[in-house]
Amino acid sequence: MKTVGFLLLGGSVWVFWALWRTEPTLLSCLKFWSAVLVYDVFWIMDQRSRVIQFWNSVALVGILFNAVASLANDGFMPVAGLETAIGVHVPLTESSRLVALTDLYHGFSIGDIIIFTAFFVVCTCGIWTKLSQRKLRLRTALG
Repeated sequence: MKTVGFLLLGGSVWVFWALWRTEPTLLSCLKFWSAVLVYDVFWIMDQRSRVIQFWNSVALVGILFNAVASLANDGFMPVAGLETAIGVHVPLTESSRLVALTDLYHGFSIGDIIIFTAFFVVCTCGIWTKLSQRKLRLRTALG
């Protein structure tokens, strides 16, 4: 039953993402980020590993940074160096709010960097755990 819940929540994230991308408004932005936050909180609560819980919580901080930046800019994400609007991405102007959280670093924001770092660590931990389990089973089998 838990898997069905994650699939439904994950599906709603993708639906709200598509709606926000096709019709970028403050309301569609709010729906998308709300779905992402709910999904990530449930994901964190479901994890057994404290390390993975911690890094998912770090990713949640990056998600919050991106959500706050786009919500503060009426559902759009300002991008440094962009000349024309592309979907939810708009050029960074003097009227842009919370500039430090927007896409300043070659199209990436501080939130993006935090999310990517946390994702990398979680994947690395997952791979390391699987390899350690295999090594332990192999040692046990060999006696």
